[in-house]
Amino acid sequence: MFTLLIGNVVFSFGQEIESQRAFEKVTITNSFIFHNFSLPFYDLKGNFTHPGFLLGGETNLNKKENLFLSIGLGGYLNKEIGNGFYLQSQTIYRPNLFDYVHPMIKFGIGWLRSYHPVQSYEFIDGEWTKTAGGKSQLIIPIGISVDFKKNSTNPLITPFASYQLVPNLFYDKTLPISFYTFFEAGVKLSLKK
Repeated sequence: MFTLLIGNVVFSFGQEIESQRAFEKVTITNSFIFHNFSLPFYDLKGNFTHPGFLLGGETNLNKKENLFLSIGLGGYLNKEIGNGFYLQSQTIYRPNLFDYVHPMIKFGIGWLRSYHPVQSYEFIDGEWTKTAGGKSQLIIPIGISVDFKKNSTNPLITPFASYQLVPNLFYDKTLPISFYTFFEAGVKLSLKK
């Protein structure tokens, strides 16, 4: 798990420092998300009931502009299982296959803090005691995404859509791994470094 995080850091800082790294661009991302506590591709309409946001950035790592590193901070409202916020980093591969539609594959690591929707209790030494009411979890976001822009142009704003499967570890003793899903739609604002 931590190899992924270290790989992301090494990938981003281990590049050769050149004064003419004109290929390196920074993109600010702003998107709406919909969160669901669900298995992948199960009950897709239920995925649009818990809104949230994601703010972050991307930078491309090569001259071909097909390898990127992203970081994001997000949060969601979920009355059923509790609200949460998260920080994640992902490596993104975007092959240049089409002129207007650019599919991408994302893989990374992150941290999620989720809260219980009501006061929670734990049975300790024969009696019920109040707990902190939240849980920190390691997440491994895996996703597919699509950018919509023409290859020959460098637009200031690029719309995108994404579907993320987010396995999370250490949810509780009964369920050591569980799954979240995120549908995401937003825009990218391109800047030059």
